[in-house]
Amino acid sequence: MIFALHGFLGSASEWDELKKKATGQDWIIPSLFENFKWPAPMTFESVVRKIRDDYFLSSMLTNSDDTKTFVGYSLGGRLGLCWLELFPNDFDQWFFVSTNPGLKTESEKSDRRIADQDWALKLRELDQSNFLIQWNTQTVFAGTAKSSSPIDQWNKTILIDALLNLSLAEQKDFSDVLKTHQEKVHWVVGQQDQKFLDIALKLKKDVKIQHLHILLGGHRIHLDQPKPLGILIARSIK
Repeated sequence: MIFALHGFLGSASEWDELKKKATGQDWIIPSLFENFKWPAPMTFESVVRKIRDDYFLSSMLTNSDDTKTFVGYSLGGRLGLCWLELFPNDFDQWFFVSTNPGLKTESEKSDRRIADQDWALKLRELDQSNFLIQWNTQTVFAGTAKSSSPIDQWNKTILIDALLNLSLAEQKDFSDVLKTHQEKVHWVVGQQDQKFLDIALKLKKDVKIQHLHILLGGHRIHLDQPKPLGILIARSIK
């Protein structure tokens, strides 16, 4: 069984190509911005617990003997880090794709908070199409697959709440959690995603991540390289 969490502005459909490559598995893929009732207050822990209650626990009843694999991209990966801390035995292996483990200084968090507040303002003022044009011009998305966002119901209130409450500025640094559970952690980055490649190499050095996978592609590596990533996930399932 593979449980996958998409990133900000994503939905279950962004895993479609990857599912074709990692065959022979039951996939459970929430669409958080389409059919998920977000908890209040919205925190990393409250969201993880709600996702787990709504989607994961019932699936364990029908997949109790299967290898359980978590795959999270970007925001989905960051939620996965909180999940790993709270319930490390829920999954046999954890794949974190283009994921930030957390900021280390208050200065970094302050800068991120200001940047996310700017994006929240744009979300309020712009229509979906114009917002996505600006969103995709971010440096981190250079040289990677373009995303038009598959969300059918564009709920600005939910998107703004998620952007601000699940910001890196509100996230703890999960480096120690990764170090504790590194034997079951797979860290995946794109070779052309310089920012996250640097983060991954630092984790390799400081946390001693055992399973670091660098694939040819950019930040949206699950869209850039679904075949090698799918094969990587499939081969790791025992």
